[in-house]
Amino acid sequence: MPNYSFSTMSAPAAARIADGWRYEAPYDFFNPAADYEEFTNPERWPGVAQIAKVDGEVAGYFRSELAETADGSGITADITVGLAPELTDQGLGANFVISCLYRLRELHPEVSTVTASIPEFNIRALRVFEEAGFEVIGRQKQIANGAKLQVLLLSAHYLSSL
Repeated sequence: MPNYSFSTMSAPAAARIADGWRYEAPYDFFNPAADYEEFTNPERWPGVAQIAKVDGEVAGYFRSELAETADGSGITADITVGLAPELTDQGLGANFVISCLYRLRELHPEVSTVTASIPEFNIRALRVFEEAGFEVIGRQKQIANGAKLQVLLLSAHYLSSL
């Protein structure tokens, strides 16, 4: 498994990803260029935006927005991850998500729960997140990249025990 090194995402790195990463259908929905301005403009990024490199090459990224839990008992991080297209379908996904969670814990040890939203059609991502310790906790309709989607809501409560 690759050893990822993380650093803060920069606008030039985000632009290189958006300009160069292209997923095959049906995953082309996730091409970063689909919402170029949001992906490349740091002012539109959530609280945490990290790049993951392997041997100096960008292998992936994650972004996370932190918020207090509804009951005020802790901090939740909603996470979005992306793995370079050439690295998908190689069994690296769960390890990558877990690596992102470790990095998130380094940056924000106060986080107690991590959530993610995955379009229902993305069975590949669902398997990866379940392998990484997430459980489906619900469904909702969402609009993303101009499309109405049914998304699965996932949660992992074990971040503090990693």
